[in-house]
Amino acid sequence: MKIVLIGFMGSGKSTLAKILAEKLHLQMYEMDDLILSRSGRASIPEIFAVDGEAHFRKLESEMAKELGELESGVISTGGGVITHLGNIESLRRQGGRIVYLRATFETIQKRLTGDTNRPLFQDLPRARQLYGARSSVYEKCSQIIIDTDTLSTSQITKEICERLTAPSAT
Repeated sequence: MKIVLIGFMGSGKSTLAKILAEKLHLQMYEMDDLILSRSGRASIPEIFAVDGEAHFRKLESEMAKELGELESGVISTGGGVITHLGNIESLRRQGGRIVYLRATFETIQKRLTGDTNRPLFQDLPRARQLYGARSSVYEKCSQIIIDTDTLSTSQITKEICERLTAPSAT
């Protein structure tokens, strides 16, 4: 089983990927960490500042292709992975199931208060615009949508597991 978590930055992808991987006895893959380890940079903000967002997106697409070849695991993507739909096609390979962790912008803003490691969230009006532009794309790309605003991590994990095994989950 391969589970791919998508959603806006701060939606809980990294946290839930760890929990799901442990619960399901699968390997966990954090796309941003894998990209960072290959980039030669110290942080994602440094990649954006020195190399530019286009370079980061290129690295992200390369990683999506590589992770797409996996037969199993839980993959936590970056919030912008959906900016190139080829990334989603890659991640769906080998039976990858795309799960959208949906949260309101207000919830995300609360979660990310004080977080300086997210270059695209430093300008709130721009972040809100990105959120609006990406929301419908996340929905179109996903096979399962989980509204996370009022759920605990254990509730979200349970719902994902139930929906992944439900006969109607396609």
